[in-house]
Amino acid sequence: MKKTELAIGDSTELIVSYTSGLTPGRVSKYASISYREDSVDQIQKIDLHAQIAPQEDTTFTIKSDPSFLDFSVLQGQKPKEKKLSLKNLDVLEYKISVVDYPHEFFKVKADKKLKPGKSAEIKLKPIKEFPAEGFKKVLTIELQGKENTRVTIPLIYAVGAPAASAPKK
Repeated sequence: MKKTELAIGDSTELIVSYTSGLTPGRVSKYASISYREDSVDQIQKIDLHAQIAPQEDTTFTIKSDPSFLDFSVLQGQKPKEKKLSLKNLDVLEYKISVVDYPHEFFKVKADKKLKPGKSAEIKLKPIKEFPAEGFKKVLTIELQGKENTRVTIPLIYAVGAPAASAPKK
């Protein structure tokens, strides 16, 4: 805010910023503005809403679709198997290894190789009931070749409305 006190009829610019975290989907926050009107303290609440969509790294030659996996369900439903596709925009071939994921919740099947210009698929199948409070976990994939790299995919679960879909490219 450019001014800390305003005279009657005066105005100022107010800038509000906040951290949304790394989780994609809808985020809501609020800010409160305190003021005095007719000798009475007042508070005005401003609601801020954002749709978080991770920005794609255009220099990375491995593309993930979707960029996160949302296992969230409505009350009374069970999470279903999800598929992840990795596309290789490079001239190098990679061996695929799933190096980390929440073993207690999923069975994972992955293609063995990722060839140049091709796609590979990774499937995550829920194997037991998820916790009622939900979770935010990750799937880490190592791609081994002439150059080694890792890809980390957020895994989200909540009971209620699913997070927004990952943006399509």
